[in-house]
Amino acid sequence: MSVLGYACSQRYRDQDAFRETVEVSVGLGEDSRGHGLGTALYRALFGLLAEEPVHVALAGIALPNDASVALHRKFGFAEIGIFHEYAVKNGQYLSSLWMQRLHSTRLPGPDQS
Repeated sequence: MSVLGYACSQRYRDQDAFRETVEVSVGLGEDSRGHGLGTALYRALFGLLAEEPVHVALAGIALPNDASVALHRKFGFAEIGIFHEYAVKNGQYLSSLWMQRLHSTRLPGPDQS
C-alpha cells in the first residue's frame, strides 16, 4: 500500500489574532498528478473546514508550480504576493507564491475535477 496524496490544514500562527486563519497544503505523488485527486482532496478538506471557525485559508506554493497555482485558483484562492528566495532546498533558494481564500468563497462543483 502506498500514499497517493494528502491535504491538510494547520493554524497559521499561535497568536490569538490568527485564530480564524489556517494554512492549507496539498501534496501528490508523481504518479497521482493530473487525475483529479488534488481536487477531490481539497474538496474534502474544505468541506471539513466549513464546519470550523475559519475566516481565511492561506497557501504558500514553491515556484514554479503551475499545476498547484491552477488548483488553488479553481478553489477561489487569489494571489497575494511572492516571497523571493525565502527558503533553501538542495542548496538552492526558493521563492513562494502566497495565495488566500476567504471562507465565503464557493467550492468548485463536482463536475470540475
